[in-house]
Amino acid sequence: MSETLEKQDNTELDFFEEDFLENTPHYLTLTEDERKKINKMQETNPVEATTIIKEKTVRTIKKGYVISFTENWFRVVQEVGITAIENRIICYIVDKMEYGNLVSISQKAIAESLKSSQPSISRSWKNLIEKNILIKDEEGNVFVNSNLFSKGLSTKLSKEKYQNLKNAQITNEHIETAF
Repeated sequence: MSETLEKQDNTELDFFEEDFLENTPHYLTLTEDERKKINKMQETNPVEATTIIKEKTVRTIKKGYVISFTENWFRVVQEVGITAIENRIICYIVDKMEYGNLVSISQKAIAESLKSSQPSISRSWKNLIEKNILIKDEEGNVFVNSNLFSKGLSTKLSKEKYQNLKNAQITNEHIETAF
């Protein structure tokens, strides 16, 4: 009786393996261990192989975003200090800056948007540069320090914008290298 069951089980397993392999996509190759596992599963329950084909769900961020290196930013806020107007300017700039952290907004436009005086914005702008929050390069371009905030994933930026991020990566006793 047990020989018959064994033979019957083996016959079913052989049939299952043949059926499974015939219906398996050509790019899938089973290892010996995987075959043994399937055979072991077959001993207790019927086994079914299924191929699922579905559209890939693509998720996108619909609103503007920046990456904030919170440890550095918190240290700057706590140890260096940020005035209320400086904070408003930073929030505005971070929202409007280009990928790669280039700030292409005039101080006049910032003053108008924040309903602040031009001299107040100018003073705060100079303070933000002194605090290494804003970085001015030798050509006069202004960037947000990319060790504090980064607009865009460095791996997805063009070479030019990635270079901007690297050039705007200033460190000091309050700001460490973020990436």
